[in-house]
Amino acid sequence: MIHSVGFGRVFWLDEDDQLLSAPWRKDGTVEEDNWDYVSEWTDWEGVNMESLLQIHSRLHHTKYDVFANDETFIDINNTGGKY
Repeated sequence: MIHSVGFGRVFWLDEDDQLLSAPWRKDGTVEEDNWDYVSEWTDWEGVNMESLLQIHSRLHHTKYDVFANDETFIDINNTGGKY
């Protein structure tokens, strides 16, 4: 998970690498019942796309770096662990 002060939201990836988010309260808790898929956002006005893409990229790299360092990781595409 990434907590974004700029967005006031928490971001994470689901099992299919879809980007999800939920509001992040000022007290540091997350409104878990109000999560959504970023791909379903309809109002993009004022959204910093560069920041959003950096968040998605960091989450993706973190997820697969963890798998690459896992001894149970199997490289079925013979890519040497690169995606």
